Amino acid sequence: MSRNRAAGGVGVAGTVLCLLGVALWILAAVRSGHEPRSYSAGSPPPVDVSLTAGHNYSVSTAGGLDAVRKVVEPADLTCTITPRGAESNVLAVTPETSDKALHQIGTFVAPVSGPAQIACANIGDVYVDDADGSNDYAGVLRLLATLLLVVGAPLALSALRGRGRDRARPLGRDRDRPQGQIDPQFARQ
Repeated sequence: MSRNRAAGGVGVAGTVLCLLGVALWILAAVRSGHEPRSYSAGSPPPVDVSLTAGHNYSVSTAGGLDAVRKVVEPADLTCTITPRGAESNVLAVTPETSDKALHQIGTFVAPVSGPAQIACANIGDVYVDDADGSNDYAGVLRLLATLLLVVGAPLALSALRGRGRDRARPLGRDRDRPQGQIDPQFARQ
């Protein structure tokens, strides 16, 4: 196989990978708006979340601690848990103390197993992003898209670079001869 054909194949493969990566990024953006996550703009929280007794979970809001502080101090946060088919109980939430987690406002240990509704007074929609069975498909799509772009872009660019180098070379037999050598038919006798 010639060098140009190999470069062309690599270029096509790189371009296809890049196009797939861009398509997955778009799909992730569309999918993200339909996942019940605190960081998905405009997405409402699920009615119930699945919990396992004794496991740690995070309570999140769309605005994070900054939004909570406008209404109530994080230490004074009052939350409830309502297991399906049971009465509401106070939920002991340990408030987040730093802003490092953008949307997380606190953590709790689930007192019950099964579907339950979590609510906190005065702060609106509450999410449990790490609830059992809550998969972040948009995040997986973004990861795959990034991998495709990381692999595809260098392949496509290297093929373009190789084609440019081939065009700069002289045509004919001179291409295969090292520089500085004289063609024997033109040498003086």
